[in-house]
Amino acid sequence: MKMKLSQWMKLIILTAMVGLTGCNESTVNCNSNNAKALALQVVNQHVGWAMYEQLENVRTQRQNTQRGVYLCAAEATGKAGSVTVIYSVQLADDKKSFVVTLLNG
Repeated sequence: MKMKLSQWMKLIILTAMVGLTGCNESTVNCNSNNAKALALQVVNQHVGWAMYEQLENVRTQRQNTQRGVYLCAAEATGKAGSVTVIYSVQLADDKKSFVVTLLNG
């Protein structure tokens, strides 16, 4: 059974939401360790196996600190080389967890 792209995105977002808690508004951004780890996890889930080992050259493309939303770009690097990923980091309403959403791929 094939999954539609929208189903994949829902699965990725759900996984990312469950992933990490305990963050606050001042610690979540494109380059925070928790956000990078979760973004890398989402990227590897998207491709189906852990082929990327780290995010490098993380860049904040846009930010809305009042809402806790960041648009990010980075290079995922690993055994298969490197690929540019674009993702968002958004603080949840509870101000304790956040969501990472892969926007390309």
